[in-house]
Amino acid sequence: MKLRGNGFAVLALLAALILCSVGAASWAADAKVASAKPEGEKPSLAQESFDRRGESLAEERQILERQADRQYSGIEKLIDRILWVFGLLATAALGLFAWFFGKSKQDFKKTISETFEKQAQEIVEKEAEQLRQRYENIKAEVEDLSAYKRRQVAWVAKPDAPSPEGVLKALHATGLQNISFVTPEAGKEFELGDPDLVILTFDGTDEGRRLLSVLVSNLKQKSPPVPLLIYTFSSGGTQVRLDKAELEILDGFDWYIPVNFPGQLLAQTQLLIRRSRSLLGESHG
Repeated sequence: MKLRGNGFAVLALLAALILCSVGAASWAADAKVASAKPEGEKPSLAQESFDRRGESLAEERQILERQADRQYSGIEKLIDRILWVFGLLATAALGLFAWFFGKSKQDFKKTISETFEKQAQEIVEKEAEQLRQRYENIKAEVEDLSAYKRRQVAWVAKPDAPSPEGVLKALHATGLQNISFVTPEAGKEFELGDPDLVILTFDGTDEGRRLLSVLVSNLKQKSPPVPLLIYTFSSGGTQVRLDKAELEILDGFDWYIPVNFPGQLLAQTQLLIRRSRSLLGESHG
């Protein structure tokens, strides 16, 4: 019974395979007939989609061809411009070459000689200008160094004060010649003028303090400032020094120096007179 049942199953399977083969052959025949439709029959949707895709590809190809043509045209124009510029530069170079080397050897030597001569002249003129400037600077320094000989010194003293003959000779030996003596009478006013340096022979008396007061009042108004040397040396008597009364007179006036000995007077006079009043004012400021 078991063998009989298996036989029926095999027969049923064979029958099903035969029916499937016959159906597939029939479907293929129908598809072949449908694909071979006459010319006037309407195409399917798949065919229409395929046709539209082909047309789109054709249009894109045409667009790409037009773009390529434009690119090639631009490149050709750029190449033409580059060739034109190179041609212009080559022509200019040939012209310069012909101008420089087409001349005769004599003209070329003349050009070189003129060029070197011009450069040499410029160098000489530059060096000459520097030498002239140095000369002017040295000349100004020399004039400034010798200018002290023309500066004026006013020496104020009482009429009965001892004559400073030895110091005066020493000052003359240094080149100072414009030394004027001012010896006002007791209690009287006097004109000082516009000296570059003032020397006061101070003996500590009331008249000496009066002269000091008049000088300080006068010199406070001077600008640039005028230095004042207060000479207190006494060859035979008691040496005088500035006291409280004299310092009160000098209060507010910075341009004084007490000198107690002839050598000190000589040194301070030369130091101050060699510098102009304007330089003294700048150093003090």
